[in-house]
Amino acid sequence: MEVDKQLSSDELDKDCSILLELAESDPLFDKKKKLLQDNGFHSKEQIRIKRSSDPSWLSTTLKVMVRIARIIKLDEDILHNYGKQSIAIFRYQQESKRPSDQGLQL
Repeated sequence: MEVDKQLSSDELDKDCSILLELAESDPLFDKKKKLLQDNGFHSKEQIRIKRSSDPSWLSTTLKVMVRIARIIKLDEDILHNYGKQSIAIFRYQQESKRPSDQGLQL
Protein backbone atom coordinates (compact mmCIF):
# COMPACT_ATOMS: atom_id res chain seq x y z
CA MET A 1 0.00 0.00 0.00
CA GLU A 2 1.36 3.39 -1.00
CA VAL A 3 1.31 6.16 1.60
CA ASP A 4 0.78 9.75 0.47
CA LYS A 5 3.40 12.01 1.98
CA GLN A 6 2.60 15.63 2.81
CA LEU A 7 5.00 17.94 1.00
CA SER A 8 6.58 20.81 2.87
CA SER A 9 6.25 24.34 1.50
CA ASP A 10 9.92 24.18 0.44
CA GLU A 11 9.22 21.05 -1.60
CA LEU A 12 6.14 22.63 -3.16
CA ASP A 13 8.11 25.67 -4.32
CA LYS A 14 10.81 23.64 -6.06
CA ASP A 15 10.66 24.03 -9.78
CA CYS A 16 11.75 22.01 -12.74
CA SER A 17 12.95 23.16 -16.09
CA ILE A 18 12.02 21.55 -19.39
CA LEU A 19 13.92 22.33 -22.57
CA LEU A 20 12.29 21.86 -25.96
CA GLU A 21 14.83 22.34 -28.73
CA LEU A 22 14.79 21.96 -32.48
CA ALA A 23 18.05 20.23 -33.42
CA GLU A 24 20.16 22.24 -35.84
CA SER A 25 21.02 18.94 -37.53
CA ASP A 26 17.34 18.40 -38.44
CA PRO A 27 17.16 18.38 -42.26
CA LEU A 28 13.98 20.49 -42.03
CA PHE A 29 15.48 22.92 -39.52
CA ASP A 30 14.81 26.11 -41.51
CA LYS A 31 11.18 25.25 -42.29
CA LYS A 32 10.43 24.15 -38.74
CA LYS A 33 12.21 27.17 -37.27
CA LYS A 34 10.08 29.47 -39.45
CA LEU A 35 6.91 27.66 -38.40
CA LEU A 36 7.92 27.95 -34.74
CA GLN A 37 8.59 31.67 -35.20
CA ASP A 38 5.28 32.15 -37.03
CA ASN A 39 3.60 30.69 -33.94
CA GLY A 40 5.51 32.94 -31.53
CA PHE A 41 8.14 30.43 -30.41
CA HIS A 42 11.90 30.04 -30.72
CA SER A 43 13.89 27.00 -31.84
CA LYS A 44 14.92 26.57 -28.21
CA GLU A 45 12.29 27.03 -25.48
CA GLN A 46 12.96 26.61 -21.77
CA ILE A 47 9.90 26.21 -19.58
CA ARG A 48 10.10 26.46 -15.80
CA ILE A 49 7.33 24.92 -13.77
CA LYS A 50 6.77 25.08 -10.03
CA ARG A 51 4.92 22.32 -8.26
CA SER A 52 2.76 24.95 -6.62
CA SER A 53 1.63 26.42 -9.96
CA ASP A 54 -2.08 26.86 -10.61
CA PRO A 55 -3.63 23.76 -12.27
CA SER A 56 -5.20 25.79 -15.09
CA TRP A 57 -1.84 27.44 -15.79
CA LEU A 58 -0.20 23.99 -15.85
CA SER A 59 -2.84 22.75 -18.29
CA THR A 60 -2.29 25.70 -20.62
CA THR A 61 1.48 25.30 -20.36
CA LEU A 62 1.21 21.62 -21.25
CA LYS A 63 -0.84 22.50 -24.34
CA VAL A 64 1.85 24.97 -25.42
CA MET A 65 4.57 22.36 -24.85
CA VAL A 66 2.67 19.82 -26.96
CA ARG A 67 2.21 22.44 -29.69
CA ILE A 68 5.96 23.15 -29.77
CA ALA A 69 6.82 19.43 -29.71
CA ARG A 70 4.45 18.70 -32.60
CA ILE A 71 6.11 21.34 -34.74
CA ILE A 72 9.56 19.98 -33.87
CA LYS A 73 8.45 16.45 -34.80
CA LEU A 74 6.68 17.33 -38.08
CA ASP A 75 7.81 15.15 -40.96
CA GLU A 76 8.67 16.17 -44.49
CA ASP A 77 5.35 14.95 -45.93
CA ILE A 78 3.33 17.40 -43.87
CA LEU A 79 5.72 20.27 -44.49
CA HIS A 80 6.18 19.58 -48.20
CA ASN A 81 3.07 17.90 -49.64
CA TYR A 82 0.43 19.99 -47.96
CA GLY A 83 2.20 23.33 -48.01
CA LYS A 84 0.57 26.36 -46.47
CA GLN A 85 -2.88 24.76 -46.34
CA SER A 86 -1.72 22.07 -43.89
CA ILE A 87 0.14 24.67 -41.85
CA ALA A 88 -3.07 26.70 -41.57
CA ILE A 89 -4.99 23.57 -40.52
CA PHE A 90 -2.20 22.68 -38.09
CA ARG A 91 -2.37 26.15 -36.55
CA TYR A 92 -6.15 26.00 -36.30
CA GLN A 93 -6.09 22.58 -34.60
CA GLN A 94 -3.44 23.69 -32.14
CA GLU A 95 -4.96 27.09 -31.35
CA SER A 96 -4.56 27.95 -27.69
CA LYS A 97 -3.53 30.89 -25.62
CA ARG A 98 0.04 31.08 -24.44
CA PRO A 99 0.33 30.83 -20.69
CA SER A 100 1.01 33.93 -18.66
CA ASP A 101 4.51 34.51 -17.41
CA GLN A 102 3.71 32.89 -14.05
CA GLY A 103 6.86 30.81 -13.69
CA LEU A 104 7.23 30.40 -17.44
CA GLN A 105 10.35 31.43 -19.21
CA LEU A 106 10.21 31.23 -22.97
